[in-house]
Amino acid sequence: MSAASAPSVTEVERALAEVYARAEFSVPTPSPFRVWLGDAWAALREWFGSLLPGISVSEGGARAAYWVAAGILVIVAVGVILHFA
Repeated sequence: MSAASAPSVTEVERALAEVYARAEFSVPTPSPFRVWLGDAWAALREWFGSLLPGISVSEGGARAAYWVAAGILVIVAVGVILHFA
């Protein structure tokens, strides 16, 4: 392909603009639950970080602490249910 027969930059830009104009772009929006879960996760990490000032809580450390706390809550809930059943 010689330089004389190559498309110009403006022709390429125009062709790309047509493609983009015809394309339908949809950005998936997260569900409200996922947004809430992300906010809760950030608050939990901040809370664990405030318990131990000067020690940064890593993502893995916060996740481990979350699961330990969740496990304790489940055990307590099951115990309360069985106690009053």
